Amino acid sequence: MLAAVLLTCACGASKPRLGAAGPRLTFSFSTAEGEPVTSRGLRGRVVVLHLFTVGSMAAQVDADKLRALAQQYPKRVAVVGVNLDIDGGAFVEPWRRANDVGYPVVLGGSPQSVEIQLGPVEQVPTTIVLDARSRVRARIARQLAPGEVESLVRTSLRPPVHQ
Repeated sequence: MLAAVLLTCACGASKPRLGAAGPRLTFSFSTAEGEPVTSRGLRGRVVVLHLFTVGSMAAQVDADKLRALAQQYPKRVAVVGVNLDIDGGAFVEPWRRANDVGYPVVLGGSPQSVEIQLGPVEQVPTTIVLDARSRVRARIARQLAPGEVESLVRTSLRPPVHQ
């Protein structure tokens, strides 16, 4: 069933909707400079993880949207790029400079490491939105549609309604 949902999203047939919180993700990555970026260190903020490769044109387009999002909510939202290139360390910093990326980009390491920490990656780019408790709220396996991630983040920032 999950594969069908991801396939539907990847084809653009429907927009991902924010439903009940999914599993909590625990992750630990490092930037090319060796700075740690962890789920624990980001807890309390909505987190947008953008899994990409530097050669992906979709990732370059998404970088503009994500940069604006990070600037709009600097204290409440953390945007983190997760580079999936095998030799990412050699390519990430030049890519960040060329695309004026103002959010941290971590090196994903091996595909197995990324999948163990973040779940299966069926398409690049993939964007994962986590709530302030590190629970998966949305997984988008394709290029971001205009306003899509902003809408998901705004909804995630709202306090839960208690009945």
